[in-house]
Amino acid sequence: MSGREDEILEKELEKLGVAGRKTGARLVGISQLEKIADDAPVVRKAASKLPTGQYQEECVMEGEPKRALQKAYDVLKETGRVLEENERDSSLNPRISGVVGSGFLGKNPAVIHVEIVDVLDTRCTLRVTGSAKEGLIKQGTAEKAVKKVIRELEARK
Repeated sequence: MSGREDEILEKELEKLGVAGRKTGARLVGISQLEKIADDAPVVRKAASKLPTGQYQEECVMEGEPKRALQKAYDVLKETGRVLEENERDSSLNPRISGVVGSGFLGKNPAVIHVEIVDVLDTRCTLRVTGSAKEGLIKQGTAEKAVKKVIRELEARK
């Protein structure tokens, strides 16, 4: 896990806090958001203090590695968002990275990396790694996100 992943998770949780603030303001009838405190910096600071959990699993995909990465790209795009090149960590293996919602109501963000770790004839092995912030009550967010991505990949075999 890298500091870059922590930074991405903190930003994602900050966005979630801002969205919650806006929804709460509408629910209680506050039309001007300036009347309530901006919680974004507080949420980001709190997120930085949370431990980051990780989970990793491998799956075998039939076909060329390029095709497997394209499937991974499609899955990440449909289940969350693909990280831009400048948001990704460098890696020796070809990979694609994204942010996928997981945990309670799919609102807890997880950074997912799908990388090719082995190529044999007409199939390749993908390693799917997830990282997510965990609070006092562990939700297994990273594990749920990894399993979600693998389920989607296997449905496209």
